[in-house]
This record gives sequence, structure tokens and C-alpha cells, in this order.
Amino acid sequence: VGSALESGGKLTEALAAYDASTTMLAALLKEQPDAVAVSDGLVDSYAATGFLLAGRRDMKGARTAFADAVALRKALGARAPQEDARKFDTASTLRRAGEAMGDAGAFGDALAMSREAIEILRPLTRSASGPQAWRNDFWSLHGNVSWYALFTRDTALALEAAEKCNAGGCVENDKLIARGNRAYALMLLGRAKDARAAFLADRGRTIERQGPWEKIVLSDFVKLRAAGVSHPQMAEIEALFAAKP
Repeated sequence: VGSALESGGKLTEALAAYDASTTMLAALLKEQPDAVAVSDGLVDSYAATGFLLAGRRDMKGARTAFADAVALRKALGARAPQEDARKFDTASTLRRAGEAMGDAGAFGDALAMSREAIEILRPLTRSASGPQAWRNDFWSLHGNVSWYALFTRDTALALEAAEKCNAGGCVENDKLIARGNRAYALMLLGRAKDARAAFLADRGRTIERQGPWEKIVLSDFVKLRAAGVSHPQMAEIEALFAAKP
């Protein structure tokens, strides 16, 4: 019900529906503490509340909802420590919550959630028999970290994470995105020659589901400036991209 109301733009009603669902499931879980399906449903309800609140820029409420979702995921994992899938579920919840917080401009929260997800996934990726999706998430989360760290002004971390994604097991499109983050980090660190080379190296390429490299770089400059992260070399790159190759 809540998701249908949210899709229809009735956000207040959707939030009330999520709250009602959370209350009902929490009461049911007290009666049936071993009911995994109820726990999973409650996690989904907490997370849905968090996504809606983050979208409305109610960051305090979103943090609380996401914290409840992650805590319950961890509790499920603690009851079955041999089930790596439960750990992946926790990392996935953290990732999705982090992305929602990042989209809402809460970059510190997004960075912390993404880094925690990486640490949960790290031991799961050491076995070659584990699902490829786990390794894909592990590496692509480095790309998320590199993006959020630019906005928190942890530029050295942004560079390190971008280079790990590009050198590691990221799929090619994620590597391309990470190379953009690497270029921004190099620029912000004052490594003008390296940054210029990085910006020009992928000129003419297209980032899947986003658009041409040059368009995305210029769009990202707008986002960075809006967050107070700026550098004189941005104007140089804008001029280079405005000129014909």
C-alpha cells in the first residue's frame, strides 16, 4: 500500500502506511522472534521509510529508519553467522541507504555507510566460489566511496578509492565512472597535469545510462560547485571540452 501511495505522489499517506506496517510487524516479531520472514518484512518497512524521508530531506528521520533496518539485518546475521547471504543482505541495505543519503546531499552519512558495506563484503569476496554479484558490489562500492569523499573533502580517500575500483574487479562502466572521480580528486589535490590527462583520456566515451563523458564531467562540476567544492582548473576543462577535439 505504501509503495503504491508513494508512486502516486501521496507521500504523507505513504509514510503513514509505512509507519502502520512497521508497528504491526514489530509487534508480530515480539510474538514470533524467530520468524525470519517477519524480520525481513520489518527491514523492508524501515528501509522504505528511510528512502521516503531521505527524499523529503528529513535526514534525522531517515538516519533513524536506516539505522533500525541495518541493526535488524545485523541481528539476523548474528543468529546465523554461517549464512554469508545474510551478511550480503546487510551490506546491500547499507549500500542502498548510503545511495539514498548521498542523493539527498548527506554525503558524510553516505560515505560512512558505503565504507561499512565494503568491510562487510571484504571477507565474502575472498572465496572464488562466492556469487559474482558480491564481488561486483564490493568493487563498485569503492566507486561510491570515491564520489562521496569528494564532497566531504576527503580528497586523498576519493583518489585511493577511485584507483582501487579502476584497478580491481569493477565492471568497465563502473571503472569509467571511477576514472572521472579520480580526475576530480587529482584536480582538487592540485595535480593539474595528471588531472588534465585524466579528463582528456576518456574524452569521446559514453557512460552507460548517463551520457557522454564530457557532458557528465561538466554536470559533476555543477554538483561539486553547488556543494562548495570548486577549483580553478574546472574552467580550463570546461573550455577544453567546449572546443572541438
